[in-house]
Amino acid sequence: MLLHVLSVVWIIRFSHALYFHIAETEKKCFIEEIPDETMVTGNYKVQLYDPNTRGYGDYPNIGMHVEVKDPEDKVVLSKLYTSEGKFTFTSHLPGEHVICLYSNSTAWFSGAQLRVHLDIQAGEHAQDYQQIATKDKLNELQLRIRQLLDQVEQITKEQNYQRYREERFRQTSESTNQRVLWWSVGQTLVLVLTGAWQMRHLKGFFEAKKLVYATQSGAKYELKEELQGKTYIVTGATSGIGKATVEELAKRNARVIMACRNREKCVQVRRDIVLSTRNKQVYCRQCNLEDFDSIRNFVQKLTKGKFELDRIDGVVHNAAMMDSERKVNKVSFKVDNKQIILILLLTYILNNSWPLIRLRISLYHTNDALISTRT
Repeated sequence: MLLHVLSVVWIIRFSHALYFHIAETEKKCFIEEIPDETMVTGNYKVQLYDPNTRGYGDYPNIGMHVEVKDPEDKVVLSKLYTSEGKFTFTSHLPGEHVICLYSNSTAWFSGAQLRVHLDIQAGEHAQDYQQIATKDKLNELQLRIRQLLDQVEQITKEQNYQRYREERFRQTSESTNQRVLWWSVGQTLVLVLTGAWQMRHLKGFFEAKKLVYATQSGAKYELKEELQGKTYIVTGATSGIGKATVEELAKRNARVIMACRNREKCVQVRRDIVLSTRNKQVYCRQCNLEDFDSIRNFVQKLTKGKFELDRIDGVVHNAAMMDSERKVNKVSFKVDNKQIILILLLTYILNNSWPLIRLRISLYHTNDALISTRT
């Protein structure tokens, strides 16, 4: 039983020792977390590889340079030692200390490999109590008490160091949380500004393309141009955009002719627009864009009698323009060309191009058509 205990003690005693291989002038560094005001001792031994014996042997001419830096990267120890020895330093700051070792070998050992045995002890483990007992003439009891005092002191330093690490960790966590918060605020601000810029840019683009009305101070911007004395024809004027267009033109005192398929509905819509705008120059005229005769009659009525027009300032086509299927009217003319027919009839009739007009309609690859406009 005693033999087993001694074996365990012997293993524990050398459990912190290690060895490593380095090449010529190669530096090897170790990081040790050490409390403040703690003595650290390192025992080392350098051996040179012998290719003849294929083993490592002692070579006294090899030196070992030891360099120690504290957590603030200040040099605590920098000294050249022999091939075997001991280095000692005392920490003044708690934290990670960097211990670096490298040989001073030159081209004499070019390409040679070195084996370095290293044993680092800190605190009470770095004390040589046998030497202390001899120097201070302490008996065994006094020596044990001295060891206990050193151990208590080392435990206190370790506790202080752990408290210091906890404080640093808390500061780091608080700093990280604060940075994350400000980063989120910054991201949100950038997204808001980017969205505002995009909305402003798109708004300006659509206004330039006249797809939307301009806005001022968040309210709808209404154009103030007066249209008195001007005449406009609006198709599909009984609902939707066509109705809104008629109402807007009437507000500006323009003469508006509503070209509608359903006359009864057109009369009702016209009555509402006249009451709301107080403009009586709003007229209803029946015009079915799918019927060529209806289109011709509509145009002819605008050229004679009390409704004879001397000018047309604009034609607004709001009626449906295209269908998914090809449709023709009773004279086999493609219905999709109804707007083109109306514009051409109005143009030539108002220019007194009588009595016969020949039109070649090629929009969407339609066939030729002969249109008679005799009165």
